[in-house]
Amino acid sequence: MSGSHSSSGRADPAQEIFAMSDPTRGQGLLRAVKRLRRVATWLVALAAGAVLVVSASSWPDDGIVDVLMGDIGLILLLVCAFGRLWSSLYIAGFKNDKLITVGPYSLVRNPLYVFSFCGTVGLGLASGSFIITGLLIVPFLVWYPVLVLEEERVLAERHPEEWAAYAAATPRFIPALRRPIVPEIYTVNSRRVGLAFADAIWFPMSYIALQGIETLHRTGILHAYWHII
Repeated sequence: MSGSHSSSGRADPAQEIFAMSDPTRGQGLLRAVKRLRRVATWLVALAAGAVLVVSASSWPDDGIVDVLMGDIGLILLLVCAFGRLWSSLYIAGFKNDKLITVGPYSLVRNPLYVFSFCGTVGLGLASGSFIITGLLIVPFLVWYPVLVLEEERVLAERHPEEWAAYAAATPRFIPALRRPIVPEIYTVNSRRVGLAFADAIWFPMSYIALQGIETLHRTGILHAYWHII
């Protein structure tokens, strides 16, 4: 049957479905989406950084809006950093090869991206600008749902029965309000976790960088050509 065609010359529909679900094709598409996402992320980050260097917040220094945005931004950045580390303890080195359903993955199917979204919002708020916050959030909302759907498709192909049960019980983006499943003993990939730590630390470090830019503006070392809300 693997080489059969209908009398009309069209390919067997079953073969077409199989070709569409070819794991090699899926992995290639997933890698392409990830590469595009990284490029887009860097372009947006550079654009936001350039805007911050030549502009300043419209909100009064140490006013209620300025303080709230800074404090909430810092909290979200810390939540992001610790959340990504927590997630990486379970997923680092096993992504797509093994279906992880414990730890933060027992609460939500994509905790790394959920915590990254917290960090993205936190970074925007810490900049003191709702415009910068929007500039960071919109690309995130465009790229990551595409990436998530492709990753979930690969997992569903590799672990069909396990995935069906897991997806039915665990939300995709909004964490379930329940106690996480924490195994007593769990094997981690120490090298990958170390790399994950280096990756996560950039979120709180970015807050320090933003504070440095703000200080340079306040002292007049950097000139603000315009003010943004």
